[in-house]
Amino acid sequence: MNFRHLVLPVVLLFAGCHVTEEQARAQAVRRQQREWRKTQETFVQGREGEEERIALYKEAQLAHDELLKEAKHQAADYARENAGEIAYARDEQAKKDEAYRSFERDYARSLGKRPSQLTPEEKQAVHQSF
Repeated sequence: MNFRHLVLPVVLLFAGCHVTEEQARAQAVRRQQREWRKTQETFVQGREGEEERIALYKEAQLAHDELLKEAKHQAADYARENAGEIAYARDEQAKKDEAYRSFERDYARSLGKRPSQLTPEEKQAVHQSF
């Protein structure tokens, strides 16, 4: 059997199916370019997302600062408006405290003790009597 007449078509067939080195390099370059574009797009999207998060954070911080400033302003206004009432309440409480201490001293003296020497039961009795 003579296979010489089949050799040429088989060689041409394999040569046509064979990818040349240049084609392989071109495919590799295209693949690398696609991957590079995808990487760039991912990076740009990540950077844009980060910029958006930073902008939202700054906006929230500004809103927080405004609320804090307003709260401080309201507290100062309240303190200014009610300074007289607060001073009066402090004076009244100081008078009540002095009357209580005086009552406690008198009670302790009646027992022949100092106020610091009263037992917890005696202090409770002072508190209930006052």
